[in-house]
Amino acid sequence: MLKKNLAIFASYDREQIVHEYVLTYLRELSKVADIIFVSDNSLSQAEQEKLKPYVIQCICHHHGMYDFGSYKLGYLYAYENHLLEKYDGLIMCNDSVFGPFYPLAKILEKINSKKCDFGGCMKLFYREGKDPHIQSYFIFLKKQVFMSSVFHDFMVEISMLDSKESVIEKYEIGLSKRLETNGFSSYGLLENSINLPYSNDAVAIIERGFPFLKKSLFDYHFFKNDAYCRKICDYKKIISKVCPDYDINQIENYNTKKYGWLCSKLYIWALKYYLIFNIKKVFFQKKVTKKGRLLIKILRIPVYSKSIIKKVTHRLDLICTLKSGNKKENPLRGVSQAGGLSK
Repeated sequence: MLKKNLAIFASYDREQIVHEYVLTYLRELSKVADIIFVSDNSLSQAEQEKLKPYVIQCICHHHGMYDFGSYKLGYLYAYENHLLEKYDGLIMCNDSVFGPFYPLAKILEKINSKKCDFGGCMKLFYREGKDPHIQSYFIFLKKQVFMSSVFHDFMVEISMLDSKESVIEKYEIGLSKRLETNGFSSYGLLENSINLPYSNDAVAIIERGFPFLKKSLFDYHFFKNDAYCRKICDYKKIISKVCPDYDINQIENYNTKKYGWLCSKLYIWALKYYLIFNIKKVFFQKKVTKKGRLLIKILRIPVYSKSIIKKVTHRLDLICTLKSGNKKENPLRGVSQAGGLSK
């Protein structure tokens, strides 16, 4: 039987909107936890009404402390109202992901079954394993952790920092470090030195049981990576396969609102461009082989081949002669057309 949990859900939206994908996440989260919703922006009464079916408390005002500031405010609300002692688990999660694509009950059951004190979706072995930590978009803490003075002191110390990078260093990495230094152990559904949810395998790991897709994977700078484009374009097919009930349109709707209609269509166009560019490579290839031959292929079938080693050798002879006034030894002269050194 699933234990009773409390969740602190951190949110931020520049347009002060509660998006469809957030409501989907909250609906699934409410099945396993009571939710305190904390946003780093104000919300209109209409937007707050959307939250009522899923949350027990809504705290919505600008605080400028990023997600850990929201975690702090939610924790202090629970602490001051004596809510923590009523629960067996504390979840700290945020709106930086689409999903979940698997039941959260199974995720929590798996973490609870492990001999650990806290865990999450991704345990990253940062800096060659020197700073292992649970990534902050989904952290689960067992009672012995969230009722401890160690955790309380950490949460109270959270304050405004200059940048997101500073928050990751001091609070995301810092939380795991503080807890493990004090004897608490951790577990991740994924444990790796590669940040898989941000990698070319971000979609593939969903098929292997990972419950989320990071929103930032759709930011424009990722589309500069050719290999990434080929792999990320399968997200609709894979999500539909592992979670047929998840409305894929929520992802595109969010991207349209965030980047505008034009940008949303440009992402699709950019994706098609990369795919077409790679298909063209199959139809026409032109290269110089190791044996010094110019080779042209159409549909991977060689249609033209000519040795160019003699031309290159002759040109180097001329360059050596012109530079020195006398004929120096050409470094390619001893190379045979068979690709090795002539005897």
